[in-house]
Amino acid sequence: MLSTVQWHRFLTTEHVQQLVFTDHRSSISAARTCRRVLARLQDDHLIERLDRRVGGLRGGSATSVWMLTSAGQRLLGLREGRGSAVRVRQPGGAFIGHYLAIADVRLALLGAVRAQQLELLSLELEPTCWRHYLDPMGTRQVLKPDLFAVTATATYEDHWFIEVDRGTEGIPTLVRQCQAYAQYRASGTEQSETGLFPRIIWILPTARRLENFRLALRSTRSLDAGLFHAVTMDDLVPLLTGGGTE
Repeated sequence: MLSTVQWHRFLTTEHVQQLVFTDHRSSISAARTCRRVLARLQDDHLIERLDRRVGGLRGGSATSVWMLTSAGQRLLGLREGRGSAVRVRQPGGAFIGHYLAIADVRLALLGAVRAQQLELLSLELEPTCWRHYLDPMGTRQVLKPDLFAVTATATYEDHWFIEVDRGTEGIPTLVRQCQAYAQYRASGTEQSETGLFPRIIWILPTARRLENFRLALRSTRSLDAGLFHAVTMDDLVPLLTGGGTE
């Protein structure tokens, strides 16, 4: 449970329940056990409840948000043979909300797996999914996707970079990230290691923002718009099971 919180950095109570307590007879039993364990870990000063309450990707009802304490980090570090932990500080709401939105995406993928809609062969969160490469000037660059996933259906295995947008930045900022993907693709780094280049999925919060983003992509001549898929959260799993056919 501590490792799951560490992997995501921030999780709501509901996230923890759905990621960890999956073998209970009922959701009521799972929720009760989850709350009990969270309370015990909080009493042991291994996790802490954030002062603020933040919604996830869907912007639903407010809920408690949890993170590891310095003691929790040290405990996991000892188990994994790592050094001492850094001091834990609570960041701003937008930063936390972004990580909660990433957890929402992971749960959507796991839900599709449980429904036997697809297989999830690999899943990487940041910073594991980040990619290092050299730009045309020979300068080291870092591409920072939110997630990397490899999924499979009966017919195909598909590779995806996933970006989670919460509407907190302007559309030009999203386009610049697309240009970073294009630069990374041109470097050939990914292709030399895997033999292919993943498709990029952008998950946007509203239909209006989705259309504005698609229009911006089509208007940017330097980009191959076919490399990018833009969907709302409700259309993520249909896109994955369709192999990238919108």
